[in-house]
Amino acid sequence: MGQVSTPTRSSPNVGSNSTGSTKKQSSLMDFFKPMASKDKSKPKQQPSPLSSSPLKSKSNDTKPFLSSDKENDDHSIMENHKNTTLVTSQPDDTGDKQIKPQLASSPKREELKKERKQQPLREKTTAALNSSPVAATRRSKQINYAESDDEEEVFTSRKKRRVVQDDSEEEEDDFKPAESGSDDDDDMSDFVVDDDKDEDMEPVSDDDDEVVAPKTKSKKPLSKSSKPTSSSVSGILGRFDAGSGSFRQSSSVATPKPKSTTIKSLTPSKKSFEKENEERYQWLVDIRDAEKRPIDHPDYDPRTLYIPQSAWSKFTAFEKQYWQIKSKMWNTVVFFQKGKFYELYENDAVIANTQFDLKIAGGGRANMKLAGIPEMSFEYWAKEFISHGYKVAKVEQKESMLVKQMRGGATKEEKIIERELKGILTAGTLTNLDMISNDMATYCLSIKEEDKEDGTKTFGVAFVDTATSELNFIELDDDAECTKLDTLITQINPKEIICEKGNLCQIATKILKFCTHSDHQIWNALNPITEFWDYDIALEQLVKAKYYDAENLDDYSNYPKVLVDFKENHQVAFNAFGGLLYYLKMLKLDTSIMSLGNIHEYHISRNSASHMILDGVTLNNLEILNNTSDGTTKGTLFKLVNRATTSFGKRQLQKWVLHPLFKVDEINQRYDSVDYLMNDGLELRSILQDTLANIPDLERLLARVHGGTLKFRDFLKVIESFESIAGVSSKLVDFTNVESGMLYKYLKSFPHEMRELIQQWEDAFDREQAKNDIIVPSAGTDEEFDNSQASMEDLKTQLDKLLKEYKRTYKSQEICYRDSGKEIYLIEVPFKLKVPGDWKQMGSTSKVKRYYSPEVETLAKELRGQQELHKMVCDTLKIRMYEKFDKHYNVWMQVIQTIANIDCLLALTKASETIGYPSCRPKLIEADKGCINFKELRHPCFVSTKEFIPNDVQLGGDEPHFGLLTGANAAGKSTLMRTTALAIILSQIGCYIPAESAELTPVDRIMTRLGANDNILQGKSTFFVELSETKKILSNATPRSLVILDELGRGGSSSDGFAIAESVLHHLATHVQSLGFFATHYGTLGLLFKTHPQIKQLRMGIVVDSGSRNITFLYKLETGTAPKSFGMNVASMCGIPDAIVDNAEIAAKAYEQTSKLKKLAEESKGDDISLGLQSDFVWLATGKINDLSKDILKYDEPIKKSALENIYKMIDRL
Repeated sequence: MGQVSTPTRSSPNVGSNSTGSTKKQSSLMDFFKPMASKDKSKPKQQPSPLSSSPLKSKSNDTKPFLSSDKENDDHSIMENHKNTTLVTSQPDDTGDKQIKPQLASSPKREELKKERKQQPLREKTTAALNSSPVAATRRSKQINYAESDDEEEVFTSRKKRRVVQDDSEEEEDDFKPAESGSDDDDDMSDFVVDDDKDEDMEPVSDDDDEVVAPKTKSKKPLSKSSKPTSSSVSGILGRFDAGSGSFRQSSSVATPKPKSTTIKSLTPSKKSFEKENEERYQWLVDIRDAEKRPIDHPDYDPRTLYIPQSAWSKFTAFEKQYWQIKSKMWNTVVFFQKGKFYELYENDAVIANTQFDLKIAGGGRANMKLAGIPEMSFEYWAKEFISHGYKVAKVEQKESMLVKQMRGGATKEEKIIERELKGILTAGTLTNLDMISNDMATYCLSIKEEDKEDGTKTFGVAFVDTATSELNFIELDDDAECTKLDTLITQINPKEIICEKGNLCQIATKILKFCTHSDHQIWNALNPITEFWDYDIALEQLVKAKYYDAENLDDYSNYPKVLVDFKENHQVAFNAFGGLLYYLKMLKLDTSIMSLGNIHEYHISRNSASHMILDGVTLNNLEILNNTSDGTTKGTLFKLVNRATTSFGKRQLQKWVLHPLFKVDEINQRYDSVDYLMNDGLELRSILQDTLANIPDLERLLARVHGGTLKFRDFLKVIESFESIAGVSSKLVDFTNVESGMLYKYLKSFPHEMRELIQQWEDAFDREQAKNDIIVPSAGTDEEFDNSQASMEDLKTQLDKLLKEYKRTYKSQEICYRDSGKEIYLIEVPFKLKVPGDWKQMGSTSKVKRYYSPEVETLAKELRGQQELHKMVCDTLKIRMYEKFDKHYNVWMQVIQTIANIDCLLALTKASETIGYPSCRPKLIEADKGCINFKELRHPCFVSTKEFIPNDVQLGGDEPHFGLLTGANAAGKSTLMRTTALAIILSQIGCYIPAESAELTPVDRIMTRLGANDNILQGKSTFFVELSETKKILSNATPRSLVILDELGRGGSSSDGFAIAESVLHHLATHVQSLGFFATHYGTLGLLFKTHPQIKQLRMGIVVDSGSRNITFLYKLETGTAPKSFGMNVASMCGIPDAIVDNAEIAAKAYEQTSKLKKLAEESKGDDISLGLQSDFVWLATGKINDLSKDILKYDEPIKKSALENIYKMIDRL
């Protein structure tokens, strides 16, 4: 067994380096949070210079920080000065150069103490005051933060002593670590005061710290032979950064010597940083894109930034590195890694400061405004920026400080640490589960539009859920109103849109913006061809990327079938995929998503023979997924039934709601399962619920396993979840039988190989270590790891064998192995013991000597090499384990799909139990024509302190199939119609409905026209919206559809509106013959249809007080026609002055007396033939009645026969 970690040599100072890093990060976190002022007057406890224990170091450390308490500023500076003793100052991850540590017995230390005591207090105080952050803020002292070498900087190094603590009392080891340079990449003095003043001595580390010295007057570097000069107290105070309140390092390493010094006060810069920054970055004042187009230009590209050549020539190497990345993603917040921190510059720093209250530090770094965060809090801050609509780019260091030093570099650009863009995070493409808070799918959608000669459109759409790596294709042949696109966007609610510049029509653009119900929607308008790849380029890039195995460029045998189908038969959709593929490549997500092959064809409506169709208008009008008030799920049907436990179960349930069942036997099987779980299956339900409660989002985790980005502790959760599922699935089948409906079918559908596959991981690794994200594989889990481990163990065995031989040969049990520095397995022998001449001495102390024998040296070198190889094996072990698990992705997905369906059944069961009383299981019947019969029906989503008034609703069968609904305003007409529609949807999902009894035929689609609001965002007037939605209803409704029309015609004039309402109602009731409601305020409309056999006159009951004009709404459905709309009564109840209402009532009566509609009502008295009936006579007489089949979706012979019967009955009743 081996632990996956780099084999490390033992060191007495292990851990001290991480302690400094932790302290610094903690200090920075404290800096960014509001804090109460701390008592800084307490002196710091001086740690022992000989202590090398990380625990002691932690306990003795005090973390200094910047305080906003001005009263304590000067005092805190003096305390920092007093506690910054030259003996114990330590280098930490910030890269600040410190004075060389000295042992406690050093005479130089005593001399320095004496010198500092002799310095006048006035000079100390003056220096401290000159270093005050408050005063420095006013002076805006200019500090050089340049990381590059554009000025001649003096890099210095120092030697650190390694303190070796052993059980035996021995002297300091002779071995000293090699000199190491440092880098200021980790220097965050702008954020925190140096936190290493009291640290214990640390071992030499290969951190990426680099210290760049401030400008000095002398341009000559230190010669190797010259000795460093002493550091004065003024040098310490001079290193205090006025802008940041932290100590900075001098340009030379000093061994303190007694020497008289003069304290120099800090002088303010002549130019403030802001002014100089504005001069150097003048091109940020007048922002232009890469093509020099200003912001108000119609073709302005917000992604790019123009930087003049004159600016490039003045940039330091670090500035060049930064702006080369930032200029290509100007509208993205770039987090730039520098050591243990991520920094934001210029515009991004301003955003961080104004939007998130992060402080802009000091006078800037690398001549730029700067804000920053600790490395460990990147995910938190990235999520905050993304939630506010920003894109976030993550730029990481490609190399450590050690690697940089090893490679060296001649030019300024080569001397800075190399960095690269690791990825871009956007709200629509997140993959890190810690940053995703929504259980529902979040889509990034790419769309391409093509116009046809007949005015219709073809939309190609490709959209992806990056969290699950599910990619969907769809190609829509749409009408001029983009009806199908409207439905698609309402269903999937994309968070991010990718389109080609200038491609989408105005209607499509406004649908994408209006129907998404999402805050901070992201739009990416890509350039044609170069970015939004056309068909040919998309295919070329797809093949070139080699996501799938292929023998040659024309081999698509291993490509997903859906992808190949759209490549060959749906070029518009494949063109849209080209735009999406380019975008995913830019985000560096393409490989993990495409190689998984989780690609499907999407259908906005399932097969009408098996599922109900709900279009986008109906989904919005009935508030299925989002309410119309604030766009959230509050009060929606999905909110009512969404009782699923697992995240993937909730996503599956949404699909069930969007596509209710149509076949009676399938619906009844769901109800059988719900009944079983509510009654006989309570024990099984409890087991299922307990199992599901502990299952994470396996669908998303599997995608991360494939991508190789999953943390190992989360992989443990995946294994344990499938183990629990496997353990339960075998037992659950015994609980159920065929009578339990779909539940029995789902339990039987678990793949048989699941148990065998999951057993392979039972003892594959140490699970306790895995909880800490450490991989310790068991023997036999990974052959490559086992071989590497065995090689190391073999070498160690040989070394142990040699050691025993040496002890026996030289008759000394004191001979042992010691590691020192980079050398391992040094043979340590007593000082007086004689060894062979071919042994190489590597070091000594007063009591022992250390050697390499030829045999041990050879084996030690081999072991070091094997350890490096083992490290590489360990680094790839996780990927190999994930690949092994991912080979059976289809099996795991089948398990997840089954669990999701079971979870949906449990959700419907819980929703059925909480629907209220009375509730019932509806009876579904087969019939050629639709019928519904609800007794005591209530609104399922109604939440109020008052009881909802139930109603009986009966349409079709022995009753007329269309209800003409009249009544006063606010009497409850719209609520009744919505209640009926929602009850039908619940019935066909498989959920109990809030009614005493229910009987219905399955409805194939629900179509609605509710309200009369201007759709301003889509540029449509009230009348236009009314008629366009009505046209869709007339074209798509069938005898088994439910149609709801609310106040049709009121968007136009009275005469136009009345005529349209009459003709539409006659056509629906006579020829289309669908179920439905027609609510209207045209009171005389009922007179025209009182002879129609398929129209039932209905009204909402009210009680009117004629004296006070008050109305009592009964909210009860009654037979008959409302005498009028009672608009004056409603106006009076709303508080309109009585004088105005009286005058309006007089005017209304006068209008009624002269109205043509009034005359028509008086003259007809129900005996005249309606205009609709007259029209039918003409069509029958001219033989054009068959032409109706062109405009009616289903107009076969039985329906034609029924239409003629309706006409004859109307004639008979004249």
